[in-house]
Amino acid sequence: MRAECLRTIEEAALADARVVVVASDPGAGFMPELAKKYPERLMIEGVCEQGLVGMAAGMAAEGFYPYIVMIAAFGTRRCYEQLLLDFGLHGFSGCLVGIGGGFHYSVLGPTHVAVDDLMLTLAIPGSVVFAPAEPDEAITLTRCARDLRGLSYLRVSATTEALSNSGGQIIVGKGRVLDAPASVLFISCGSATLAAKKAAGALAQSGIAAGVLHLHTLKPLDVQTIRSCAEKANVVLCVEEHRRFGGLSGLVLQALADAEKPVTLPRFVSVGVGDDFPSGYGSYDDMARHYEMTGDALAERARALLSS
Repeated sequence: MRAECLRTIEEAALADARVVVVASDPGAGFMPELAKKYPERLMIEGVCEQGLVGMAAGMAAEGFYPYIVMIAAFGTRRCYEQLLLDFGLHGFSGCLVGIGGGFHYSVLGPTHVAVDDLMLTLAIPGSVVFAPAEPDEAITLTRCARDLRGLSYLRVSATTEALSNSGGQIIVGKGRVLDAPASVLFISCGSATLAAKKAAGALAQSGIAAGVLHLHTLKPLDVQTIRSCAEKANVVLCVEEHRRFGGLSGLVLQALADAEKPVTLPRFVSVGVGDDFPSGYGSYDDMARHYEMTGDALAERARALLSS
């Protein structure tokens, strides 16, 4: 997904003189075509995220559209004031691309694990927040961001796996029903959707129907689809590579509870990181097992909830 996203940004910059790319220490060979043809629109800075975002906001004020490429944990935490005030307060348009959101940098320890990035960017007034699960979504949403007003946050993981039985078009603010709602419903975003799909497949093999609702856009949120899917379920498991508060789970619960027409709330379980620093780190798979977010673990959790 990372490679496809960056290639899409490079193509946009090659085709549109408004587009500039600002990156924090991305490594050698970054966007070689853009560097060769339009080096003035590619700014590779060191580890100085705050200044980089401020510089990008200044370019946005002059009519450019900046794509800001950083490691997700640093791009959201280290320069939050600049995102909130330099972009958010002034309503400037740009896209922060958070590389390695969720567990994907876990091999480098808790400093690099981005499990609060969604919470932080959701809190910026006027922001748009994306968490794609597959390369096709990353490509589409990267392109869409350029046409949106205000700051967008695009959480990008390292996965190259495509979603099977993908539901419908990829539209900003519209959820994708990957498996029809049933007694069990998984609601997920980002790479966690791949695990939810595997869990639904495992349940199907044991005769339990499970639906999967994937939300690649957390803001604006597809409240209508969340409600219509949840009304058909007895158990809802909300799965995210994020803290259990401040992210997708809270948004989903608000969508179910905050409505003119009451919804009978199903049994709801939030699967994610608790109120502690990420632990059990090593590989991505190590983290997924530690937080019981593998397909097998999610399927077992669903079976236990149904039997109780």
